[in-house]
Amino acid sequence: MSAIWSVKSILPPSTCWRSWQRSSTLPQPTSSSIRHRRSQTVPRESEDGRDPVDVIVGRRLCARRQSLGLSQRKLGALLGVSFQQIQKYERGTNRMAVTMLVRAAAALNAPMSFFIEGVGPQIDEPEQPFIHGNNIVIAQALARIEDRKVRAAFRTLIRALAQR
Repeated sequence: MSAIWSVKSILPPSTCWRSWQRSSTLPQPTSSSIRHRRSQTVPRESEDGRDPVDVIVGRRLCARRQSLGLSQRKLGALLGVSFQQIQKYERGTNRMAVTMLVRAAAALNAPMSFFIEGVGPQIDEPEQPFIHGNNIVIAQALARIEDRKVRAAFRTLIRALAQR
């Protein structure tokens, strides 16, 4: 008999390894010692477990592929994955890594923004003051003033006149 053995080798054949493992008297990990992955991930919103962002990116991938007349097999060959993987990306079952998204954008001749535009939180852009005609010339002239104190004095004057 060899000196190497395992717990499985001493269990009777009718005993299921998993049930024995659960019922054994070995110390069970406590909740504080277990790292909960669920709290670290973004919650899934759909019932089937697919993330809505993955579904949107997948639909856009599919639409672009079809508009170019490519099959899933041809796109898979261009990206170095199987056609089954392309199906999973298009359905939103599997999440596309950023590197794969970059490859897909290059292969489909589309900008990255095509796949992700409008996805995620919408942030209002800060309101930019409109500069028209002569105002551009004045702003450029103000920027060309080399003396910092004189430039600051002009800004103060312009603000004071604007408040009237």
